[in-house]
Amino acid sequence: MKLALITGGAKRLGRVVTQALAESGHHCLIHANTSAAEAANLCAELSSQGVNAQYCLHAIENPVAAADFLLNTALERFGQLPTCSVLSAASYSKDDPDQRLVDQLSQQLDLNFLFPVSYCTAMAERISTPVNGFHFPFKSGVGSLSIAFSG
Repeated sequence: MKLALITGGAKRLGRVVTQALAESGHHCLIHANTSAAEAANLCAELSSQGVNAQYCLHAIENPVAAADFLLNTALERFGQLPTCSVLSAASYSKDDPDQRLVDQLSQQLDLNFLFPVSYCTAMAERISTPVNGFHFPFKSGVGSLSIAFSG
């Protein structure tokens, strides 16, 4: 089964990507943070077209925990890891003069950089075998991962 996990998949560009993946034969796990109504509506729309579409709400505040949560949710609900992952959740907030710069940078780095790295690492750990502290990709039912991370 082709399964796509799309973070930020309920609105704007994420919604368009989700719809395109569904049209290409993917079942969809749609991640949202605060867009529950939009995610539920999109799932209903895709389900009416014969797509197994489900959503989960989760704030990506801890990148490692969020990656594990999303991959575990895919396993629990679909019985497999995603064969396609689109990490479109992002944060690009305006500078707030009342907030310390380091706090603003930390929030944006967590979602825009550390979460994608954590997600790829968590996926690599699930689909590869460690050899001398490194995870090497291999072909399996979930495809292959083209980046190796040190353990």
